[in-house]
Amino acid sequence: MREKQHLLTEVLRLLEDEHQKLVQAAETTRKGAVHEEARPENDKDTRALEASYLARGQAKRVEELVESIGRLRFVDLKPSATVRAGSLIRVENEDESEELYFLLPSGGGLKIETRSGETVRVITGAAPIGQSLQGCSPDDEVELRVGKKSRLMWVVEIT
Repeated sequence: MREKQHLLTEVLRLLEDEHQKLVQAAETTRKGAVHEEARPENDKDTRALEASYLARGQAKRVEELVESIGRLRFVDLKPSATVRAGSLIRVENEDESEELYFLLPSGGGLKIETRSGETVRVITGAAPIGQSLQGCSPDDEVELRVGKKSRLMWVVEIT
């Protein structure tokens, strides 16, 4: 459980860093949208309008990130017999390589490292691999289908 807490702390750190960068970018864009030089020179000049759309989109992304960070703070990291949010899952692929996944409600796509240096991919329940793994137990065979492609994997361990 200490390893999962370490990983969750790292995910939170990465998302909080992204949040800070987005807040700064949104503020810079907002200032640019209302700056005197952004005023339209004629009826075809849409610079200010485009900047305001960008600022609105960035502000929405900031709000979504705050919600994501909030959800992560309440993830149950207790061990479970089946895959669920908060599970660290080791799978073996068809080629006998192993991968490590951390199923969380947000942060999908991030790659982090365990304290021993193993790479862990953060996945969410909305992702195809997250959907395929949820509810699985050790030794379960999982078929991951994405579009017309399919691959088999086996759940080796859940912590």
